[in-house]
Amino acid sequence: MTIKRGQLVTGRKALAAQTGLSERQIRTALDHLKSTNELTIKSTNKFSLITLVNYGKFQDVQSDIDQQNDQQVDQRPTSNRPQLNKGNKEEQGIKPRKRFTPPTIEEVSTYCQERGNGVDAQRFVDFYASKGWKVGNAGMKDWHAAVRNWERSDSGGKKNGGNYDGVACV
Repeated sequence: MTIKRGQLVTGRKALAAQTGLSERQIRTALDHLKSTNELTIKSTNKFSLITLVNYGKFQDVQSDIDQQNDQQVDQRPTSNRPQLNKGNKEEQGIKPRKRFTPPTIEEVSTYCQERGNGVDAQRFVDFYASKGWKVGNAGMKDWHAAVRNWERSDSGGKKNGGNYDGVACV
């Protein structure tokens, strides 16, 4: 038996296993495609020969689109496509997000001195350490930004008599 372009030898059980659909869903889908003249089915007691009507027409149209776009369309299900090398994201132009590391008192102190903001580094570190380095319910992502926010808040409305969330500005 010669299998031509646009034909597939298969069965409902095989299609169900490949697609994750039930045999009943496969039968319903095939019956629908058959009723709309999108495919023909020749069944034997061992297999079915499914022929996609106008397969060449669709492939030729796709070929024209591919030539226009100068790229090839991958018709395989995504589970069968080759996967990108996810191990090296920098080669793909994706910068991996660094995991938050709580700063030391010295790091906060140095940053505050560079900015000249007068934030007490010991109180800053103690306060956020007691909260598990969280801002509200979310984990802190950038302690530098937290220092800048405290700096702005303190110079702006002097909350809590010069304290903002337990950090005194000296």
